[in-house]
Amino acid sequence: MFLLLEYDFKMRAAILVIFLFICRIGISQGNWALGAGGIYNFQSNGIAAELRAFIPVTERIAVSPQIHYFFPFNDIHEYYAGLALQYSLFPNRIWTIYPLAAAYYNRWQNSDDFTGSVAKPNNISEKVGIGIMKNTGCLRPYVEQRYDFKWKEFNLHLGVLFYFGDCYTWSPDRCPAYQ
Repeated sequence: MFLLLEYDFKMRAAILVIFLFICRIGISQGNWALGAGGIYNFQSNGIAAELRAFIPVTERIAVSPQIHYFFPFNDIHEYYAGLALQYSLFPNRIWTIYPLAAAYYNRWQNSDDFTGSVAKPNNISEKVGIGIMKNTGCLRPYVEQRYDFKWKEFNLHLGVLFYFGDCYTWSPDRCPAYQ
């Protein structure tokens, strides 16, 4: 039991270090963001909190390291840590639509409460989805719909990203009426 708790702590620490490292890379790239949001799982009626970073790689492509935590009061108590890749369809508009693909490490905390071969404590989960995000200003809301191939379930993500570069710089081509 103690060995399992020690392993779980080491896994969480490693995930946090990787998340912070990826965020550091984003800081050096320029216009990056950190954000928080909530998740609703339609199949399990689960509610989760999420933290994410948003790091543009090109004008259209961005990576987003993310951590999701489904609370213990849900039937399924778990967390995810991974990376999403997004492709902006309309990068120069006020709002953009983006398809995404993601892969996560999934730690299912109460998997022993369930029977079946799928109920394992450590999993890899692949997801695809589509989202919409505001492109201007330093507070940028987003909404995403995702499908999880591993668990065959849909999730709705709602949140806001804080863009550090857009809050503290001024340029003449940014009109306040559109922010």
